[in-house]
Amino acid sequence: MTTRRPNIVLIMSDDLGYEVIGCNGGTSYRTPVLDDMAENGARFENAHVQPLCTPTRVQLMTGKYNFRNYIGFGLIAPDEKTFGHVFSDAGYKTCISGKWQLYSYNPPGVKPELRGQGQQIEDAGFDEYCVWHAHHTEAKGSRYKDPVIYENGSYREDTDGQYGDDVFADYAIDFIERNKDEGVFRLLFPMALTHGPFEPTPDDAEFANFNPPSNSEEARNAQTFDGVHSGGDVDDPETWYGSMVQYHDKGLLDG
Repeated sequence: MTTRRPNIVLIMSDDLGYEVIGCNGGTSYRTPVLDDMAENGARFENAHVQPLCTPTRVQLMTGKYNFRNYIGFGLIAPDEKTFGHVFSDAGYKTCISGKWQLYSYNPPGVKPELRGQGQQIEDAGFDEYCVWHAHHTEAKGSRYKDPVIYENGSYREDTDGQYGDDVFADYAIDFIERNKDEGVFRLLFPMALTHGPFEPTPDDAEFANFNPPSNSEEARNAQTFDGVHSGGDVDDPETWYGSMVQYHDKGLLDG
């Protein structure tokens, strides 16, 4: 008798502190969905990650500690074999929907020798992708409101007024629906939330009139990291972080 291989969905939060979640003792924010998942699912209580987003994703993508394959921050070497390749080779349909940011991190005026030295999303072993920050960092644009999203070879032009993680979740759900009866699939959903910049979510009244600084011409033409952020990334966690945590939690339920 042949045992059917499992479908695999991996959801990865971005810069969500361990202490934020209610089931870990957090009291500043409400995370009922995560708390319920912890109570009714399996918890890994002895786990270790890097303290930054991108090094963690490089480790996860390759199964290697960073000292074995580090070529520069925000980069994964073009010749690295990812789990996208591994699962594709094993007959899985593969998809990533969410944050990439592993191809080119440095703006033109900062260590230009590192520009474009990472792995392109097209070469990472995924059959489908719907990602933010696929190319150069000064062109990455917003990850939240009016997100700049690269999907299967072209940039989307229908994201005005939308919210990045909602777009990623919708694509992920559609991928599951299209493939749930067609063999086996492997889906990676590296969320943008709750990484900065700290900005209003669709649940906030300010969302409708908010213009993401990262979509400004000033940011897109920047030569340095200061220039990339000179559009005025909203750095106000006291105002928006709680809303972002709660929207992140609600999104897990909606998905």
